[in-house]
Amino acid sequence: MTILTETIKAEMAARRITQNDLANAIGITVSTINKKLNGRSDLTVREVECIATALGTDYFALTDIAKRREQLYAGGE
Repeated sequence: MTILTETIKAEMAARRITQNDLANAIGITVSTINKKLNGRSDLTVREVECIATALGTDYFALTDIAKRREQLYAGGE
């Protein structure tokens, strides 16, 4: 799992969006989204864009949140 996938999961939880909801919103199977969110398969840039939209944000905002989380974990700013 990566900081980005952890961020996506946290954003999903905050918005009460299930893997089923997310898979349907971006047009992939629940099995595929599960693999991607658990690090068994890579997310494409296009998928991250679609996920961000499904979460009510955009690619840059979502990746910025992930960067900030990474900095917090690393103890930096």
